[in-house]
Amino acid sequence: MDQHDIFDSLTRNAFDFLERGIAEFDKAPKYSVTHFCAAVEMLLKARLMKEHWSLIVSKPDQANLAKFMAGDFISVTLEDARARVRDVAGEDTKAMPRRTCSALASTPLQVTEVWRPDSPA
Repeated sequence: MDQHDIFDSLTRNAFDFLERGIAEFDKAPKYSVTHFCAAVEMLLKARLMKEHWSLIVSKPDQANLAKFMAGDFISVTLEDARARVRDVAGEDTKAMPRRTCSALASTPLQVTEVWRPDSPA
C-alpha cells in the first residue's frame, strides 16, 4: 500500500461512515453520531494525507515513514487535524469552528457512555 492508496482508503472509509450515519439517523441516533464524527475525522486526515503523510502523525517531527506504513503510530486528534488543515494546507476551516471540532471529538464517547437503556440504539 502506498500513500495514494492510504488517501483513497481514508476517503472511501469516510464516505462509508457518513452513509452509515445518515442511514442510522432515525433508528439508531447513538451510532449515527458516532459514525458521522468518524467520517469528519477521516476526511480531515485524508486532506492532510494529500499534503504530506507526516501530518497525520500526532508529532510530525518524530514521524517515521516505515512505522507509518506499518500502522505503528499515534494519529493526530480531530482538533489538531482541523488546525493543520487550516494552518499547513491553507484550507478555510471557518465553517468548522474550534468548538465544533471539540464537540464532535467528545460527542461519540459521551453519547455511547450515557445512552439510556430505554433509548433506541
